[in-house]
Amino acid sequence: MTISFGRKIFIIVGFFIYGLSMILLSLANNYLVVIISRILQGIGSSSLFIVIDASVADVSQDGTRVKNFSTINSFSSAGQFVGVTLGFIIFYTYLSFSKNGTPLIGTKLAFSFFALVIFIAAITISLVLPETLQFKYEPINNRDSQFRLTNKWKIIMIANFISSAANTMLTPLVILMLQDKFKAPLYIISFFYIPMGLVCIFTPKYVGRLINHVDKLKIIAGSLVSSAVFHIFIPFVPTLAIFAAVFALSSLFNVAGDIAEQSLIADMSQEQYRGKGYGLYVFVSDLGAAFGPLLGTTLYMKSTVAPFIFSTLLLLSTSIIVIVWNSKQKDAVIG
Repeated sequence: MTISFGRKIFIIVGFFIYGLSMILLSLANNYLVVIISRILQGIGSSSLFIVIDASVADVSQDGTRVKNFSTINSFSSAGQFVGVTLGFIIFYTYLSFSKNGTPLIGTKLAFSFFALVIFIAAITISLVLPETLQFKYEPINNRDSQFRLTNKWKIIMIANFISSAANTMLTPLVILMLQDKFKAPLYIISFFYIPMGLVCIFTPKYVGRLINHVDKLKIIAGSLVSSAVFHIFIPFVPTLAIFAAVFALSSLFNVAGDIAEQSLIADMSQEQYRGKGYGLYVFVSDLGAAFGPLLGTTLYMKSTVAPFIFSTLLLLSTSIIVIVWNSKQKDAVIG
C-alpha cells in the first residue's frame, strides 16, 4: 500500500494509532481495555517500524545504507532510553494505588504524557517530513518481476523469528530471577540496565562502519551466539554489576545483528517491494515476540532454569543453520 500512497501518510497514521492506544491505557480500568489498547499499540508500532525502515532504504545508496540504519537505530534507542526514564520518574513520583492495589495516578499520568508527545510528533512530521518515495509504482503483473522469497530470505526470517522469540521468552523472567536471586527492588535492578541502553544509543554508528566490511550473515550468526551465551549465563550471574557488563556486551552484538538484518532486507528487495519486505520482516519478528513469552512462562513454571537453557539451545542451533547455509550458498538478490 505504501507503493500507491507513499510512506509519509502511513507514518502519520501509525503515530495517531499509537497515541490512541496511550489514551486508552491512561483510561483503562479493566483487562479488556488494556488488551484493546495493546492491539492498537501493536498496529501503530508495526506500521511505524515497517515504513520508517523502508523510508531509510529509499533515501540510502548502497554505500550509505548501513550507516543510515545505524543512525536511525541509535536515535530509536535514545528515544526508548529517554522514554523509559521519564515514564519511570512519572510513575514513581506520583505513585498511588486504588482499593484493589492497582497503580493509579502515576500510570495515568505517564500514559497521558506519552500520548501528548506522540500527537505532537505526528503533527510535526505531517508538516516537515518529505515523502521518500520518488515514484508511485503501479501494480506489476509480470510474474518474473514479483516479490518472491529466496532461500536467503528464508534463512534471515528463521533467524529473525528465533531471536525475537528467544529474547521475549526471557524478558519478564530475567527481572523475576534477578529479584529472587539478589532480593533487590525493581528500581535498583533498573539501574543495571543503563549500560545496555547506553550501548544501544552510542555504538550503532561505529558498529555500522565495521558491518560494511564483513559478511552480514556471519554478523547475524554472531549475534545469535552472543545472545545464547548471555542467556545461559543469567541464572548463574554472581552480581548485578557483572550482569550489567555482560548484558551490555551482548547488546553490542545484537546491535550489529539488527543493522545487518535491516540492511540485507534492503539489499535483497527492489525499491517497489521494500515496503512488503520490511512488512514481512516485522511480521515475523512480532510473531516470534508473541510466541516467546507464552513458551517462556510455561517452561518457567516447570523449572526456573529451563527457559534459559531452551533459549540458549534454540539460538545456538539457529546460528549453526545460518553459518552452514552461508558457507554453501552465493548471495542472491530478489528481483
